[in-house]
Order: sequence, then C-alpha cells, then structure tokens
Amino acid sequence: MKYFIIILCSISLFVSCKSSDDQIEDMLSEYVKNIVKNPNSVDIHKFQVYDKVYNSEYRMDLPEKSKNNAITGKSDYVTFLFSAKNSDGIEIFREVSVYFDKTKKTFNSSFPENIDIENGNLSGTCKYYFGNLLTNWQIQNYCNDTNVTIMNVDTLGGRKKHITTVQNGTYEVNKIIPGKYFFKLINYNINLENVYGNYGNKKNYFMLGEIKKIMDFYQIYGREPYGYSDKKLFDVTIKKLERYQGEANETEFFDRDVIDIWKDFKKSVNHKFLDDFDIEDDYRYLNQFDNILIEPSIPTNHNIYIKNYFY
Repeated sequence: MKYFIIILCSISLFVSCKSSDDQIEDMLSEYVKNIVKNPNSVDIHKFQVYDKVYNSEYRMDLPEKSKNNAITGKSDYVTFLFSAKNSDGIEIFREVSVYFDKTKKTFNSSFPENIDIENGNLSGTCKYYFGNLLTNWQIQNYCNDTNVTIMNVDTLGGRKKHITTVQNGTYEVNKIIPGKYFFKLINYNINLENVYGNYGNKKNYFMLGEIKKIMDFYQIYGREPYGYSDKKLFDVTIKKLERYQGEANETEFFDRDVIDIWKDFKKSVNHKFLDDFDIEDDYRYLNQFDNILIEPSIPTNHNIYIKNYFY
C-alpha cells in the first residue's frame, strides 16, 4: 500500500509538471501566432521562466531563473526560442523575452519589441571627418567606395553574410533575416597612416588608438558569439594600450610597436571572427565596427558619421 501511494504521488507530480509546461507553451504559441503570417508553422522549442526576487545585497528586485520553470506569483517574464516560416517559406528562428501581465495569464510586451520573422532591410548614409586641432587642417566627405559587411551573430539559422558598397554617400542591403548583426565598414582608399603622418607628429600614437577602438568593440560584443583564442593575451594587450594612452606626451611610439600590438590582438581573438569579416590590417584604413539589430518587415536605418580629431 505504501509503494502504491508513492507511485500515485509520482504520477500526480509528473502530470502536474507536464500540465504546467503545456500551459506555458500554449501561452507562448498563442502569443506568437497572433504576430506571424504563418501561424500554423509556429514551433516553441524551449523556454525558461524568470521570477522577480528581492536581492538583499542590491536592495532591489532582480530576475532569477525559476527553479521549477513554472508560473507563480513571482513570475516576471519568459525567455524562449521559437521558429516559424516567413512569407518565402523559410524557417526563421528567434530568441525572445515576453513579460507577464498582472494576471499571469497572458503577456503584455516583449523584447525585442518587434518579434515578427519577415525579412527586413538596412540602409543609411556614410560620412567621415578628420580634423587637426593644432593646424586647423580638416577634411570631410562621403565614404564612397567603402565596403560594408554585415553578418548575423545569433546563428540559430546559420550564419549569413551580406556585402555592399557605399555609393553617392549611401548604402542599402535588402532581404535580411531579422536579428542581431555585426556591422563592419572599411575604406581601403583612406589610409590612416598617411592622414596622421602628414598632419601630425604622433602618427603611431593615433594608430594605436585605432587598434584600441577595434579591441574595445570586440571586448564588449565579440566575446559572446566568438570568444577568445587567448584571453590572457587579449587582456594584457588591451591593458598595454590603456597604459600607452596615458603616455602620449612622454613616450615615442614606433611602427614596430603598432605592428606587434596588432599581431597580438589577432592572435588573441577567435580566428573565425577574423575570417568572417576579412580582417587583415583594418586599423590602417578608415573603419568602423558596430552592433546593430535588423528589424523585421520595416526598414532599419543606420547612419555612419566617423569623426576623428587629432593634434
């Protein structure tokens, strides 16, 4: 009799948990189906409930994973992965967070706000400016003939690279799957060594600054999708650059210093990143790296204005 009761309790617990999972999955599915154009193709792959729990250290409510992954009075939002087919019949995957309303029976908002899966497009203008603060020399223009590369970094549906060129000061890329992308701009006609060398006496100091911009971008955005091949070397290199920035007036930097720092950067990061974005000696040319979100169904505008002041 004792074992019979235990078995009954186990079955009851299993059914209860399964029912809770089904309830959340149904809620998520219903939410997505009201948004996408092919609701019958919606598939919820996984989800995680987050509770709002008081943190005594920070003295405020903070999100925390639900231990039972079930809806309770503390439930705040759910992160989940879903897929559905867009108008072209292509299955698109998206990771989304949706926030409960007060009743905990439905959701009233999401992040990102637009979770549609239809293709988007990207366009924008591109300009640059260089100004020497001592000589008042300056030059500005549109970034014509600049190469623009974007690649998705949420790779649920595989990596997709788009490449275009700036013409008449503008660029455009169409039919882009929505999601997070890295954006790289580079113009091989604008050699920064020539710019800094002709109009300043601290060329290599400013070249090191160009490397630091790229390393700062990677440190903030690249570590999650790509990671490092040598994290210790990366940390040592960026600390060295930070020290160099404070020695601008005391230290003379040489071409060898710049080349060695760049080599260490390339050794320290994931080589997949270097291959994906065709990175060779990018610091020598007009460049910019950005992290952008391509919105579905509506145009995404990303204007570039690179301003470099030196002395």
